[in-house]
Amino acid sequence: MTPQPRIEKSTERNLADLEGHLYLLRENLRGLRSDAVHIKVLAAELRTLLCFSSGTEGLLWRLADEFGVNDKVILHVTGAVNPDHPLARGLKFAVVFIQRPGPHADPKLPPAASYSLQELIKQAQAVWVLGMRGYTHESLIKAVAQQAGSAHEDKGLEPGLSAIEDILIQGVHPYVPLLAIDAELAIEVGERVIAAAEASGKYRRRRFSKPVTMSIHVRLRELPAGAVAIARFEAPISGISVTATMTPLSVTFSVTKEASRQIELETPLPADWEAGQDAVFSLTYEHERKRLQALSSGRSGDVAEPCDLGFVEGDLRPTHMPEGARPFVERVAVYLHEKLLTALDLVELPNILLEPPRIQ
Repeated sequence: MTPQPRIEKSTERNLADLEGHLYLLRENLRGLRSDAVHIKVLAAELRTLLCFSSGTEGLLWRLADEFGVNDKVILHVTGAVNPDHPLARGLKFAVVFIQRPGPHADPKLPPAASYSLQELIKQAQAVWVLGMRGYTHESLIKAVAQQAGSAHEDKGLEPGLSAIEDILIQGVHPYVPLLAIDAELAIEVGERVIAAAEASGKYRRRRFSKPVTMSIHVRLRELPAGAVAIARFEAPISGISVTATMTPLSVTFSVTKEASRQIELETPLPADWEAGQDAVFSLTYEHERKRLQALSSGRSGDVAEPCDLGFVEGDLRPTHMPEGARPFVERVAVYLHEKLLTALDLVELPNILLEPPRIQ
């Protein structure tokens, strides 16, 4: 049967498809935390976005080229297994992990550097198996998607993939964490493409992240004489960092996106705040309204709008409390709500914590 001619998709349609694939990546990346079966859909989505298949380059790379988007990512990357090294003889299996920089990165890894994600996916070794072959990230994604994933359930597995599935690391197949970091990086670059398309006027986003409120619950020890950083939040996928700094009169939230222009919002300290008393300081973000607001217990602070930080991922998390804050405040708790809170909500928020149990 003669195949019917196909009508080429418009750029707007391709962008809508990209946004939909990024949504599915997010949902299944989140689902991986509770059930590894989500790797099936994750692999199929990564194949569509990142892999050359059936004569067509991955959707993400085609659109990144069209909009001139930078695909550089900052990573710790280990080199490939050298097959000529004497210790490689008889080597049955090795995983070549990549990691984002940060306090949890393995200190034995090479220093973090800037890499082209496309080159890394297509050229960097992910797994060495059976002493005879290495899988790049692209070939591993395709093998999982086409033999054990949602793109296709093959009748059998190639020997290399079968050998990988015979091994468990922390209860999951080794390709699960490898494809998870590939998904994070694909989302990061994919969001740059969506942002570039919006800036060009060729696209309007259809999906938005939920409203988010970052709250810091602290107990005063002593008001500082100057400015002291008391908290920091980071979202590696979104490229967002937030630092909260306290002065004798206020708390200032400094927000940066991928090391770009810094936005500062100030909110006042509670009136008559005394040593031993609790207070909560929050920053709220509404993606759909492109709006940021700083809040403190019972008091509203600065508003920034329009302020587009893009899609704020579920990986937003607090880092360690800065050492310089300890003489001035005790950090009681940090809260992340996927909804908006008001200044009056912050007055009540400390009551969310139960009284600690009494130790006899």
